[in-house]
Amino acid sequence: MVIDSFSAFDKCYYYGKVWIAWLNKEINTDEFIEIVDILQNIFITDLERILYHSKDRASYKNEDRLYNCGFLARKNISISYPMNSGSRMVEVDKDVSRTKEYVENFINHMKQPYVITKAGKNLTNILTKK
Repeated sequence: MVIDSFSAFDKCYYYGKVWIAWLNKEINTDEFIEIVDILQNIFITDLERILYHSKDRASYKNEDRLYNCGFLARKNISISYPMNSGSRMVEVDKDVSRTKEYVENFINHMKQPYVITKAGKNLTNILTKK
């Protein structure tokens, strides 16, 4: 059914590898469905770049597209900063080191706001396995 919905069969090889992984009980049915959803929505060029051309798997091009297809998820940001109900929106912390830490954490988060989902890791492992 999934393969019949395509006008081009570029992804059939990948679907086959995922199907075999499910048959061999390497992934369960829920994981299989999540991976198939990613495969249905991911651009073939993005998938091939991830699998074959990306030396640093932590940084991908087109992160927004990979987020939209379910391969990436937004990283939880655990940055708390005291808010002020007065005229200023953010209260300046008297402890400079704490303010500096907040700014550094925020900058690091913005540099890499995404993480690979569990389904994305499973997909990568299955498709790169020989």
